[in-house]
Amino acid sequence: MKRLLILIMMPVLITASHAALVHSYDFKGVDQAAMLADKTGTIDMTIVGDGTGITMTGDGAVHFDGGTDPVSYLMAPGINDSYNYVVSFWFKLDDVDLNWYDGIVSSDDQKASGKTWQIDTYNMDGTGGADIRLTADGSNTVSDKNMLAEPAKETWHHIAIMAADGWSKKTQYWINGGVAQKFGYEPGDLMDLVLGNNRNLNKAFTGSIANVKIYDGTNWSDADEAAEWANGLGHGVPEPATIVLLGIGSLAAVVRRRRV
Repeated sequence: MKRLLILIMMPVLITASHAALVHSYDFKGVDQAAMLADKTGTIDMTIVGDGTGITMTGDGAVHFDGGTDPVSYLMAPGINDSYNYVVSFWFKLDDVDLNWYDGIVSSDDQKASGKTWQIDTYNMDGTGGADIRLTADGSNTVSDKNMLAEPAKETWHHIAIMAADGWSKKTQYWINGGVAQKFGYEPGDLMDLVLGNNRNLNKAFTGSIANVKIYDGTNWSDADEAAEWANGLGHGVPEPATIVLLGIGSLAAVVRRRRV
């Protein structure tokens, strides 16, 4: 009986330690307002621009067609989360030639300090293919990181990026169920979260984004990433109760600004 009690209580103890989910966007609903709604918090996504090039069908993903300047994109304005957060999202590249600096997800931080980050497509390895890059400023030094070399197109991929307060912690990220990777620069705050464009708001993404989550805290772990990957898009989405038992926690990303 004692052993059974311990097993039942373990999921409760595990999930209690995880950071809180504060914003989530599943892009599902019967109309545009529902698709853009924050299903956890109160900061809904907004369409910036006339919406040209953005397609939502209510099935759980938003598609961006690359657009032209000026481009339309989605923004969750005024999140204003100072460090200690995780951003988790899924993305899929269209089977087309992709450009440098096309922003998938970015932080459009309007503060005078200019601390921003972006995850974009970029030819990091010189082979001509589209790699996935994390770029940011840290201590007045621009740094780029090749997160994923030439990922398969028309296939869902997952990224979680976590920012912790304090210079020594810097930034960590996870990709497709893998273990934590270090990014050696202090992250910036998360102000406005931008989907489908870079932080300069002039290079649009060509592909789809789904299941965006923002957590308050820095408890994302290798186990959380493995569970998200095993149960996420393309692998069968578990019931909410199952997600709790698996201990899905938090994702983050923060970095600093560098103009491309």
